[in-house]
Amino acid sequence: MASAVLAHKKQQQKRQAQQNNLSDATEYEIPQIFGDAPDGEVYKIQVEKQSLNSHGVVMWSARTAVLTQSYLSFFESDDLSAAIDRIPLIQVIGISSKFLEEQGLFDGLSGDRKNSLPSLGSFSQKVPENPPQIAAHEMTFLIRTIPGGSNCARNYTMCCSDTSQFYEWYATLEKTLDEAKSWQAQRETHALIGDSAFNKFRHQTNKWYESDGPQIFVAFLIVFSFVVDVSEAEVLPVLHPEKEAIFEIFSIIFAILFSIELAINAFARSAHWFKAFFADAWNILDVLVVSVCLAALVGNNPVLKMLRLVRIFRVARLFKRIRSLNRIMSALVASLFPVMNSFAILVLITAIYATLFTHIFGNTEMDELGHFESFSTSLFTMFQVVTGDSWASGVTRGLFQGKTNVMWISFLMITYILIAGIVLTNIVVAVLLDEFISSVTAEKEEIEKKKNKAKEEVHLAHRVNGVLDPYVETLAQFNGNNDLTAKISSSYEVLDEDGSGGLSFTEFASAVRLLKTRVPISLLTDDFEILTEDGKLTDEEGEFSAIQFQSMMRGELKRYSQRSVQNAMSETASKEFRSVLLGMKLLDLTQESHDKMLHQIMKKLGIAFEEEEEKEEEEEKENEG
Repeated sequence: MASAVLAHKKQQQKRQAQQNNLSDATEYEIPQIFGDAPDGEVYKIQVEKQSLNSHGVVMWSARTAVLTQSYLSFFESDDLSAAIDRIPLIQVIGISSKFLEEQGLFDGLSGDRKNSLPSLGSFSQKVPENPPQIAAHEMTFLIRTIPGGSNCARNYTMCCSDTSQFYEWYATLEKTLDEAKSWQAQRETHALIGDSAFNKFRHQTNKWYESDGPQIFVAFLIVFSFVVDVSEAEVLPVLHPEKEAIFEIFSIIFAILFSIELAINAFARSAHWFKAFFADAWNILDVLVVSVCLAALVGNNPVLKMLRLVRIFRVARLFKRIRSLNRIMSALVASLFPVMNSFAILVLITAIYATLFTHIFGNTEMDELGHFESFSTSLFTMFQVVTGDSWASGVTRGLFQGKTNVMWISFLMITYILIAGIVLTNIVVAVLLDEFISSVTAEKEEIEKKKNKAKEEVHLAHRVNGVLDPYVETLAQFNGNNDLTAKISSSYEVLDEDGSGGLSFTEFASAVRLLKTRVPISLLTDDFEILTEDGKLTDEEGEFSAIQFQSMMRGELKRYSQRSVQNAMSETASKEFRSVLLGMKLLDLTQESHDKMLHQIMKKLGIAFEEEEEKEEEEEKENEG
């Protein structure tokens, strides 16, 4: 017995050394994002880390967590010589806590992520001076990592010992994550612009131009210019020379200010031959408006002076800045193409009637006002009719010459009004409204879908999951015992690359990422101990065979099934479905009881059989004596 314990401890030490070597190799592959960023110790705390044992029961393991400006590392004790696990802070999606979400101190979401970094709220600023006390079972928080990182989308659930420690740890972690984001942004900016002083100045100019202050000033300038143009149009019929001079001064000031704004904008986006500048259609509009305004100031051409009023269209830039207006404009643009089909039918019907009226009434005594002299005048007249503008008194009654043609003229005009003015016009409006509402609704649903997806990801991350769940999900699609055996065997062949017939921790941890799973799998020494039932499913060298791998995966599949039933039972709102799931749990419990009884019976039979054999051997020896 003592030799077995000693062998197991040696295997643990060997796997820990393999884990350290594997971690070093993994860290070598991680890009050095921080450059010269300090990596000194920031915060050290004793926490309990959640995991599952070999029987699928949730357990909490005491760990020492050390938070630096680059990593969050976990150690088995205060001995910080060898880390069990390490999380690069730049690979953290977000942190969340159910208790903080319920208290409104944190929404549990990571927000819009840029450059694989979280955009976390200022939790430390939201915590009141006297924060509410937290029950022991609520002092947990979740850390989520990105799928493509070194931790392979692994979720970490930890628990603190007291309330003050929980708040302090959470606030410190959030602050350090924000600092890590700042370091990465600086590093990526440096990689993008290099050491050139000109590029740095251009980057700073773009950063300043995109800030709130300059953008608010430009918006105010556009609105003020619009007000001046409207005021000029109001007093234009009775414009005195002294008032005209005032508006000329305003035109010069606006031309200068808009020219300066355009120059700054162009310089800030001048990289790669102004590619980013001309990619925005609003910038092209600015170039056109400013060019016309400057040309009007330089020359005395009256036409150019009139064209400078195109600056009034700059107010449309506000649609880009105001989200609600931008949503309406986007919906209108999206509605144009479907409406074109309905509008084309309306134009076609109008053209048919215009041609008919031109041939009947064109250049006749009945058309005294010349409404139908040619196709173009007839087309305009028919559009007048379809709008309802004096179509009866101004157009139709002028065609009446005696009582003989009244019925036919009335018939033609009324049929056109019914078809074009009532039916087709309403169809155009209906299609426009339908497409407009559909576009706005689709955008709102997309935003809501993203929010729900983010919340669902956080909710799923709070579930207790096994380390091999991404792989077990693929096994769960088996079609029978033989199919399951074949799937596990084929996976073992993929894992056992050298074909030695045995897999150590190092081989398994590195090869498990080769499996086709939803997300890559990151394996630690603790996970390996749980999978192998503390070394029971490994040999003296710490390796497991294909047969042992079958037992491991079948056990994992059973535990995955039990967790799935438990999660479904806790999340469903249907009492009937919950009852069915409870029945499944009871059947599984009954099966486990029968298996244990059968195992005990077989064990007793085996002991009795061995005792009978020993007794027979003793009798044979006595007879021989």
